[in-house]
Amino acid sequence: MKWLVDAQLPLALAVGIRMTGRDVKHTLDLSRANRTSDDTIRLLLNEEGRVLITKDGDFKVSHFLYSIPRQLVFVTTGNIRNRVLIPLFIRNLPLIEIAFERGDLVIFGLGGIDAQP
Repeated sequence: MKWLVDAQLPLALAVGIRMTGRDVKHTLDLSRANRTSDDTIRLLLNEEGRVLITKDGDFKVSHFLYSIPRQLVFVTTGNIRNRVLIPLFIRNLPLIEIAFERGDLVIFGLGGIDAQP
């Protein structure tokens, strides 16, 4: 799987995912960085076959209404410290990937991982 970490999440999360050997970008890697429009992000996800990791509810709505982005990790951890979020996400990344076998929307929070069709 290829990943894109959205602007509300830290660059350090993308770096941590990259350290596991996975293909990942952060919105800061894009030409307009965190000013990249949601529509441009949606196009990139489709063109490059990436899974979006975000806290932005707008992407969750567009996923339900239009199936764009096609695959989405919606992070519901709230505002926890990066030193807690990053190892928690990295430790659960294999389970997140497996959850996509059950659905195209994976909700990741402190209470666990839930996949929805």
